[in-house]
Amino acid sequence: MSLKITKKHETFYLNGEINALNYKPFINFIQFNFDIDNNVIINIDNLVEINKESFETIKELINTSVKSSKIFSIVGKGSKEIYEEYNQSIVA
Repeated sequence: MSLKITKKHETFYLNGEINALNYKPFINFIQFNFDIDNNVIINIDNLVEINKESFETIKELINTSVKSSKIFSIVGKGSKEIYEEYNQSIVA
């Protein structure tokens, strides 16, 4: 399944899945938007699945945002679990 990204009211809505075919373009897309704006918000309500690859991609973007003093927010179903898993991976 592919990944479709739409923007509405300063939030990027992800539809589909992040996979081996699209994770690099997705990272480039978000990093490009970091260059334009200090605050990037993604809504993951319509991601089909948050698998290990999706999580690693999102974790990489969180790390990039922290290092570059940008704000990267994840909202929607599963966002709390992503933040909890990310925080556990830092502690480990």
